[in-house]
Amino acid sequence: MLPEKCSTITYGFELSQTPTQLQRDEAKEFLQKKYTIGEDEKILLFNGTLNYQPNLDALKIILNKINPALIEHNNFAYKIIICGSKLPAELNNLEGHKNIIYAGFVNDITVYFKGADIFLNPVIEGGGIKTKVVEALGYNLSVISTTSGAIGIAQQITGNKLSIIEDEDWLNFVQAIIVANTSNEIPVTFFEHFIGVMWPKRL
Repeated sequence: MLPEKCSTITYGFELSQTPTQLQRDEAKEFLQKKYTIGEDEKILLFNGTLNYQPNLDALKIILNKINPALIEHNNFAYKIIICGSKLPAELNNLEGHKNIIYAGFVNDITVYFKGADIFLNPVIEGGGIKTKVVEALGYNLSVISTTSGAIGIAQQITGNKLSIIEDEDWLNFVQAIIVANTSNEIPVTFFEHFIGVMWPKRL
């Protein structure tokens, strides 16, 4: 194969800009009503096919490491929504965990991306770029990820929207969730990189 005949392109992303504030507010209101989430509670999101081992391991980390540590912070109000099909039978009592909501397979995941505040990506296995992280950032979620989970995503193009924590450092992972500034906007450079277009500056 001749090098001059080859090209490298980024993972494709369908949006050229973030959803409007109105769209995000409507999606958040929908999630709050559907799952009885308080207005003062941050909505944390994790999604993926749950019989895929890296996703299953990440879910167990959320249940056994991240959520118990968050519960200890009494001043941080939150709910964690888990979206995904093929949940193993061993985890059928998922909603028995405090602050965990299991949504299962959802017909329109974009509503959850629009309405959530923070995307959790405690993945420590599996190769290649994690497309769900790209999608979450494109929908303007703040993302807390392990180093392994952020492979292929340059932090300098994400502004302050992507926090990368060393694998298995769950203490700092939890701290990053608590201090995340969810009011920041993903910068133009993110979209320029992932879809290769220039789009108008925000007014």
